[in-house]
Amino acid sequence: MIQTLKHRGYQGSVDVSLEDKCLFGKILFIDDSVSYEGETLLELEEQFQEAVHVYLETCEELGRNPDKPYSGTFNVRVGPERHVAAVKAAYTAGMNLNEFVGQAISEKLEQNSTVRHVHDHRVTVFHGTYSVDNLPEQEAWETQYESLTPTYQ
Repeated sequence: MIQTLKHRGYQGSVDVSLEDKCLFGKILFIDDSVSYEGETLLELEEQFQEAVHVYLETCEELGRNPDKPYSGTFNVRVGPERHVAAVKAAYTAGMNLNEFVGQAISEKLEQNSTVRHVHDHRVTVFHGTYSVDNLPEQEAWETQYESLTPTYQ
């Protein structure tokens, strides 16, 4: 689970640099680039809050509007046929169009985040390990098995 810092409607990341032995992050979900760092979680949170304040003050001094975090509201152009089909499907599912679209987006995001598992087949015979990576099917295993060279541990 990814955890974020929150302050005045903004969210910030929490990352670790083992090389520099520090924590760092950036304000998320805005187009401007604003980063911060600290040595402890408490210091990182303080630096995040300070970064938000400095960002807002700098935008005010420059006379420009600061980027706002995404609100969760957006317009989507789907064409009249898809629009009516979505409304009908939402009604049939017992939800409104916003709920239907939100659920569809959630399902697609979940589908895209599915981790693909890569198999590593190992067989131990007479204290030797035979390894075949990404084996497409059983026939390939039977064909390749006889030509494998054992690695001894």
